[in-house]
Amino acid sequence: MAAYRRVLCAVQPDGRGEGVVRRALRMARLEGCEVGVVVVMDFHTGFESDHIPFRTPAEIKAEMVRYLEGRLQGMLEKLGCREWVRGWVVAGDPEREVGRQAGEWGADLVVVGSRESYALQRSWRGDVLVVQPESDPWRGLKMALSFQSVK
Repeated sequence: MAAYRRVLCAVQPDGRGEGVVRRALRMARLEGCEVGVVVVMDFHTGFESDHIPFRTPAEIKAEMVRYLEGRLQGMLEKLGCREWVRGWVVAGDPEREVGRQAGEWGADLVVVGSRESYALQRSWRGDVLVVQPESDPWRGLKMALSFQSVK
């Protein structure tokens, strides 16, 4: 396997996204590579009205990007990697934008969560790693034990 120089995580800034970034950070420590995290906001106005809007679609989009940037920076801060991991938010079609961002940033590998695979085979020709977000490893056993105690 070739050594990776740049790993791009495509995530949503929620609990599942943290697990994906953690996996990429572990790999970065082993491989000695740079990590970037991108959040792609799928923004479509979708609803037009005859009324005078309080805010234009461009203003709403800019506000949503600022909000997601804050969430992303908060997630990187929580993970203790804000100083050395580059994070950014873009608006567009996730299926196309993830591949485009990976190409522009010069990524060797794109890491995504199993729920956010983004159909990368259409927009990205490099390596893709799909990971399961971290969860409680005892979850299945706890559920089995709780069902047994009900009987």
